[in-house]
Amino acid sequence: MFSVLISVYHKENEGFLEQSLNSLTNQTLIPSEIVLVKDGPLTSSLDIVIERFSKKNPGLIKILTMEKNVGLGEALKCGLLNTSHDIVARMDSDDYSYVDRFKLQYQYLCNHKEIDIVGSHIDEFDIDIKNIERLRKVPEHHESISKKMKWKNGMNHVTVMFRKPAVLEAGNYNTFFGFEDYHLWVRMIQKNKKFYNIQNSLVAVRVGNNMVGRRKGVEYFKKEFEFMCFLKKSNFISYPILIISISIKFLIRMSPTIIINNLYKYLLRRKK
Repeated sequence: MFSVLISVYHKENEGFLEQSLNSLTNQTLIPSEIVLVKDGPLTSSLDIVIERFSKKNPGLIKILTMEKNVGLGEALKCGLLNTSHDIVARMDSDDYSYVDRFKLQYQYLCNHKEIDIVGSHIDEFDIDIKNIERLRKVPEHHESISKKMKWKNGMNHVTVMFRKPAVLEAGNYNTFFGFEDYHLWVRMIQKNKKFYNIQNSLVAVRVGNNMVGRRKGVEYFKKEFEFMCFLKKSNFISYPILIISISIKFLIRMSPTIIINNLYKYLLRRKK
């Protein structure tokens, strides 16, 4: 008995959404419910995809509609409060869950009561899911994950399955543009919640939609700077780490797109 939490807004691609939703039911362990948050009014084509999926899977999907676009953090916060089960899996509206994802994660949580959240590696593709190009690996055990969090996100958000009470105890999702998940993980660690990553890819992630373009420039660095200041204010990192991290991130965000693209391809990812 577990829920899947997914948020959709008007800029999503209807074909990607349909593929993502279908991957949730093409599982060896089917979710008990899918809570889909409409983050503001959607296009008619997106609404058609959701309606068609709902009719195909009667009673499976619960739809929450926000009157206006409130952002990912607020949408997930509302969605989580409306899930029916104590175990919840996250999913993005343009990604693809592999067939054994939920079975492996659910079994792990059942067999390891001390673990509050379990994620995995991700496969990355640009256009065709059959053409996986890169792998984003994350540390396995809690201690390594916690250490990595001081420098960069140690969990792949779209892969996680967690215990709802643990997330609510840490304050639920909050609005922190671009860092909603990272913000939550840090607060969970400070509440002594335990993390684990399965050392296989359980989700395929679409990165061809201008991923690099969204992660460069002054505006993105300002958000990153604000988040790093939060980490220091929360005593999660020291001043030396703050200064080093901000310096590195500034150089990266101000670099030409081709340099950032190669950085992601060859240094921050593994060839699949």
